[in-house]
Amino acid sequence: MLELTISDTVPVVIIGGGISGLSTAFWLDNFGIPVSLFEADERVGGVINTTLKDGFLIEHGPSTLQGRTNELLETIDAAGLKDEVLYANDIQKYRYILKRGKPVPIPLSPVSFATTNLFSLSAKLRLLGEPFIKPSGETDESVADFVIRRLGKEILDYAVAPFVGGIYAGDPEKISLRSTFPRLHALEREYGSVIGGMVKKMFDKSKSPRPKLFSFRNGLKTLPEKLANILGDKAETKSEVKNILPPNESASCYEVTVEKGGTTKIIKADSVVVSTPSFQTAKLIEPFSSDAVNDLRTIEYTPMAVVALGYKRKDIEHPLNGFGMLSPPCEPHKFLGSLWTSSIFIGRAPDGSVLLTNFIGGSRHPELTELEPEKLAELVHSSLEKLLGIRAKPILKEVYIQKKAIPQYTIGYHEKMNSLEEVERKYPGLYITGAFRGGVSVEDCIANGKATAVKISENFSKQNNVPLREAIDV
Repeated sequence: MLELTISDTVPVVIIGGGISGLSTAFWLDNFGIPVSLFEADERVGGVINTTLKDGFLIEHGPSTLQGRTNELLETIDAAGLKDEVLYANDIQKYRYILKRGKPVPIPLSPVSFATTNLFSLSAKLRLLGEPFIKPSGETDESVADFVIRRLGKEILDYAVAPFVGGIYAGDPEKISLRSTFPRLHALEREYGSVIGGMVKKMFDKSKSPRPKLFSFRNGLKTLPEKLANILGDKAETKSEVKNILPPNESASCYEVTVEKGGTTKIIKADSVVVSTPSFQTAKLIEPFSSDAVNDLRTIEYTPMAVVALGYKRKDIEHPLNGFGMLSPPCEPHKFLGSLWTSSIFIGRAPDGSVLLTNFIGGSRHPELTELEPEKLAELVHSSLEKLLGIRAKPILKEVYIQKKAIPQYTIGYHEKMNSLEEVERKYPGLYITGAFRGGVSVEDCIANGKATAVKISENFSKQNNVPLREAIDV
């Protein structure tokens, strides 16, 4: 029989210990707001995880950060992690696209673009007419439709589609440009031309320099683990939230039911932050809004397999002089991309060895994530063997499969988010965040997490007539 306990009211309960929930909890704690975080899994971090095996440091999910947002840098600084930051080697700026069985360097300058064989002469000439194409009246256009209309089919096939596969593991014919690449969408709206807008921004003296790519010495899991350590017993794992009840006439606060071991706790909270994947969030907010629940249930997630392969350096002919390579959907290779991890960061492989982190599945080949790990490793190795001139079997094979890895911001995504805004307006104190809302990257999740913490802190300050902490930087 389950033991039932009822707690006193706490200011904030956070459901979900991925990077979104952790960053929200961390900043609330930093602002002096009492918080309780509950994570159903035995560890925090969500899709962020790092394993050290036989001298190889392997990322199970995201592997790099870029520092595009102040919130990420502020979080690292406030968590005392600046000395743990590991910047990427300069070689990472070189990247490759597969074409006709060979990795072709992506051009990095107008001169290299003019001479590259990645694009045909007709594709290059097609770009000259882009500034003269009138903007579309479409408010929500797919990435594929936008690129074909403005830049041509070949640019889609060998430039944009591989990156959509690499970032979202998604289908550019379904992905919403407005929701996933808002800056590209804005270039047409503001300048009437993608190329014209990019040229003007190149000469913008107020533009900040491109941030450096980085990770941590012991991998990305350093960040969520550090945030959890700072929170201490305010962050509980193996604690599953079963339901949330909204305030009503007889109860002025939210009631959150949590199961841990043989104990069920009912926690009363002034505010609740739901930071679980959309399909889990849909179950939790059923008492609040059928429209929001229906919209959340229609958000698709792509499956992904991460296949980490280690080799002796002498057994690979290719110099591995870059970040890695992406495979376009129009090419016959089954994998989405390959990161040359040990070329990007020092300390990712033993001396004399290299680590290649490969991605397979996504919307392109979801069925492949059903294969046994050994078959997945062999499938990837057989492709790399030909592409990179590999002369021996891998000395390391690790496979990590996520059935629901990356939320897809498909056409109509923006309208789905409207129902979430409506339920938050209807129920003050309820906040919904996560990778399915406002950006899938680690940096976006942290930025949204801090923004949520600031909103809660502002409301807490007004309701309790106390000044905001100086730490809140709005």
